[in-house]
Amino acid sequence: MTTPTPTSIRTARPSASVVAGGGDPGSLVATDDDSILAAQLRDQYERATGGMREVLKFGAMLMKLRELIETGPRADQFVGGRGNEGGVRLWLRTHCPDISYSTAQRFLAIAEQIQTEYLSLVGARTSKAYTLPDLVAADPDDLPEHARAKQLELFDYVSGTSQRSWLDRIAPRRSDHTPGGNTYDRHDTDGHLVKGKGAPKSDTTRAADAAELANAILDDIDRFFNIGHATDLTADGRRTMIAALKDAARKLALIAD
Repeated sequence: MTTPTPTSIRTARPSASVVAGGGDPGSLVATDDDSILAAQLRDQYERATGGMREVLKFGAMLMKLRELIETGPRADQFVGGRGNEGGVRLWLRTHCPDISYSTAQRFLAIAEQIQTEYLSLVGARTSKAYTLPDLVAADPDDLPEHARAKQLELFDYVSGTSQRSWLDRIAPRRSDHTPGGNTYDRHDTDGHLVKGKGAPKSDTTRAADAAELANAILDDIDRFFNIGHATDLTADGRRTMIAALKDAARKLALIAD
């Protein structure tokens, strides 16, 4: 089955070609058909292993999807529930169960962090005319020259960064205890115990958090091979990846022993 190839969601007139599974990248139509939205999201989710540009596109899609859920006819069905059970999480679980929510949430957080710098990245003129999701979604050929240049600058800038660099801006990794907040005993990057304050998480909660993160990592590895990126690696890249995976396996074996 052929799935649509658009890379983000924006409101537009319905297109028969999109409904049938066609359409141009970047021109995804906001539709009441959840199966079409799901196919488009799955397609971009797979692309997101290709680099930060694709991560941004997927995150922007989720920003738009969240808007559709909260303001459209889906609100009664998907908004609500306990904690984070409603909204995008419930929609993904219902229509895209093969998408890891923890990974999707990470991509969304990155897009939201990039949005905090959107004005400085593209300037007042472009940010006033286009939201971040809309600029990311736009076909370059449909943009005026100045906006097309800003879209390219945004993609080039983001492509020169990493997921970790954006996540660190959200929650910087620290090896020292900073006063304030509910911090807990933990080990820093050198293995030293750092005392915190507040009740530690239960073993069950920590195990669930670890399992969710591990599954997200394994999902990313699976997609890396399924999409064929492994064959695109240079010899040095393969050796580096093999060494990193062997080191991870060694560390897990030491814990198991």
